[in-house]
Amino acid sequence: MVALLGLSAPGCLASEPDRVELADDDAIALLASVRADGYEAWEAPPTSADLPRRRLAAGPHGAYVEVYLHPDLLAAFFGDALIETWPTGATAVCESYATEDDSDPYLVNVMRRNDGGWSWAQVDGEDRPLTGARPDDCIGCHGAADDFVFSLFLPRE
Repeated sequence: MVALLGLSAPGCLASEPDRVELADDDAIALLASVRADGYEAWEAPPTSADLPRRRLAAGPHGAYVEVYLHPDLLAAFFGDALIETWPTGATAVCESYATEDDSDPYLVNVMRRNDGGWSWAQVDGEDRPLTGARPDDCIGCHGAADDFVFSLFLPRE
């Protein structure tokens, strides 16, 4: 399954990115920003086009997930130029659900590419930050992916 999920053990990185530590307020600000951008209207990963938006998952983000990719991330992926890293502002959101029929996510996970690396935020169903101040949890798994994005691989020749 292709999603913003990983099953890799922490510490398996060949090299770690610059870390962008998010305090609780910054995690809430990142979540507010993607909500203001209307992330619920963003596309699913193109590799999942034939799958339902909410699908069974196998990883730390929950039993069921819905993944949303920012238009800038998709534009870089589908663009003519080869890229070595995702552009600044590229963002992905993964909503986590306990069951297929839940109406509200119990976790919202956000990752955004910044000038120096990625920022991550994870909040619970009541918008309380869980991961913003400890991105090692995110880097440990996402570090096994191509520039930290599991849903898409960087375009190559």
